[in-house]
Amino acid sequence: MNDQLIDRVLPALFAGALLVSAAQAEEAEVTKVDGAILRGVEIVQDGLKELSYKRGSRKATIPSLEVRSITWKKTPDSFARAEIAMENGDAETAANLFAEAADQGKSDAFKAASRFLAVDALVKAAGASANKARTAAQAAQRWCDDHPQHRLQTTALRLLGRAEMTAGNAPTAKLAFEKLEKLATSNALGPIWIGEAKLGQGLALMAQKQFGDARKTFVGAYTIVSRLDPKTMPEATPLSVQIKIAQGECYIEEGKLEDARRFYEGLSSLATRSPAFKTASLCGLGQALYQQGVKDKDIKKLRNAQKLFAEVSATDLLDGDTSAKALYLMGRTLLALGKDHEGKDYASRAMGIFRQIQTCYSDSRWATLARKALGG
Repeated sequence: MNDQLIDRVLPALFAGALLVSAAQAEEAEVTKVDGAILRGVEIVQDGLKELSYKRGSRKATIPSLEVRSITWKKTPDSFARAEIAMENGDAETAANLFAEAADQGKSDAFKAASRFLAVDALVKAAGASANKARTAAQAAQRWCDDHPQHRLQTTALRLLGRAEMTAGNAPTAKLAFEKLEKLATSNALGPIWIGEAKLGQGLALMAQKQFGDARKTFVGAYTIVSRLDPKTMPEATPLSVQIKIAQGECYIEEGKLEDARRFYEGLSSLATRSPAFKTASLCGLGQALYQQGVKDKDIKKLRNAQKLFAEVSATDLLDGDTSAKALYLMGRTLLALGKDHEGKDYASRAMGIFRQIQTCYSDSRWATLARKALGG
């Protein structure tokens, strides 16, 4: 992310809201959680508690918790170009274009949404660069300050926490996740956001090597999320799996590989709740084997880990964080085995895996590690 890009993006991103033009405001399609779609509406306010809109002269509101997504229509050309740039993996260009769209937009609701998307793109563009992540965190903090009652405030706080983590500011990241938990609790935004907040807090504690506190936080997060019915709250299962993965990684980060192995073996008992826990268990066992293999320079352990990662990639029904982790560790295993055991193209194959993670799992924390492995 070059200085010229930052100079273009941040002034537009931080610009105060302009008066709504007398020209026709942007239209939107609001997709609700139950699948219903409100077409051809004008968003009046996208609030933390409710979304207000009008269609013609008719005004109405719906609870914000019922909103799954908003698709914007009749937008500035720069907005469509920004979406294409994001689809093509060019987050830097997208950040610039979303900020431009915000500056050109008519309604306050569209401007806020475009600035949020610019922040999201900045966080993705940061990759594993601490300097770029600091710039992204600055943008995320400003958006949060400017839109404290926006429906996307929760997501923005999560972006802020992740950016601070990448920037190496784990204590500051923890504060962002604590603010997210407080916001979700005080506004009754649901257990999913509380679980997300606690997951972030646990990862921040783990980054500070406060492993015992991190594990306690993960246990608390899982207790909250595991009570949810995945039939009515489908986000519960992937989040539960992420929490358990992180809990096991505490042992690995602490160097307690045998404890990690026992934890991940026990995790398979949760397969009755979802097969995703079984694949998470296999991936964790593979990770423990990989770490031990690298430590002992044991090719057999690395090969066994490699087999487990391949099995996870083939069987993970969620195709989410566990798959991203398995691919990342598969790439690391290729690099550990090296030319003597994987042939001359071992490095290019590993880089191809890391690029695949960036493309297919860009929202995963493993994508950040993949970017770092690629030198980004």
